[in-house]
Amino acid sequence: MDIQTRTIPERRLAVISQELFQPQLDEFIPAAFGDLFEWAQRRPGVRALNTTPDEPTYVIFHGPVTPQASALVEVCAVIRSDAEPEGRIALRTEDQHEEAFTSITREQLEFPHILGAYDAVAMWVMQNGSMIESMPGREVYFADVMSEPMDALVCDVTFPFVRH
Repeated sequence: MDIQTRTIPERRLAVISQELFQPQLDEFIPAAFGDLFEWAQRRPGVRALNTTPDEPTYVIFHGPVTPQASALVEVCAVIRSDAEPEGRIALRTEDQHEEAFTSITREQLEFPHILGAYDAVAMWVMQNGSMIESMPGREVYFADVMSEPMDALVCDVTFPFVRH
């Protein structure tokens, strides 16, 4: 896989989080994104109402999520302005950082195919630096996954890291 790096600026995030097992992801992730976009729609100027490279959405995994093991999962939307949290939506700022990533198609996004992308990026990071423990691996969506064809690039699998 083609592994690249980029610097991510400090970003403000709207976040919905929950401890989950892998079978729960298919329901939780779309519902959480729906809630985040409904919240943003009620707050003009907070962000665009679609996912773009400039205003991506994330899913951050704070540990392995399998049918047998749960971990904290955060569904995030980059926001432009200060806003107030609401219900299960929390707000936080994520520091500027460098991340290693590989871009994948909608088809490659499916479990267990996506695991190869995580393994490739993690191995690259281990060979070239070290992971930032407070910023776990994530899927950064730069397109609307559901409206794209299966062979379209829709997501970057990323790991924030510090270069050695």
